[in-house]
Amino acid sequence: KGAPPLIMGRMSMDEFLSATKAEGYQGVELPLVFALDYGKKELNAKLKEYDLGIVFQIFTDGPVAPGHSDWGGRFSNHPEPAFTSSQCALVLKKQVEDALDFNPLKINSHSMRDFFSFQQAHEFFNEVIPFQNEITDIPIMHETHRKRFFHSPWVCRDFVIGNYGDGGINFYDDDGL
Repeated sequence: KGAPPLIMGRMSMDEFLSATKAEGYQGVELPLVFALDYGKKELNAKLKEYDLGIVFQIFTDGPVAPGHSDWGGRFSNHPEPAFTSSQCALVLKKQVEDALDFNPLKINSHSMRDFFSFQQAHEFFNEVIPFQNEITDIPIMHETHRKRFFHSPWVCRDFVIGNYGDGGINFYDDDGL
């Protein structure tokens, strides 16, 4: 059903979760949009059935953001992504709100793009960090990944030390659960 078969090949959700559990994992990581496409109620029931947690990937831009036009308006309650700090923050907030319906272990955000300036990133995090702290105690991580603002260790170091040396930004390096 929906998008998960696109990323899981020929496995059904039951086969995927059963195999994951059999390998000894405690949870799975999926893009939020795939979970929304599968169905909140349905996926929550499957996670409970297999006693697995979930880590969500969310995206502030691109085709894996639920508001992207590639989804043909199926998630019309999600804002259209755009390359501005304020729109990236808005896109992140809506996805975090939806992700909380699954009680995830963590939320892994692919935040902004590598061409964003430090000023744009500062504007983004000044909006996102208070939201994160207010809405949940579930860790919201910002992945260090190519094409993303935190695309290099030097950007991470210089931006965080220069702006958020006292904390507030969590990083995710996708070493698994």
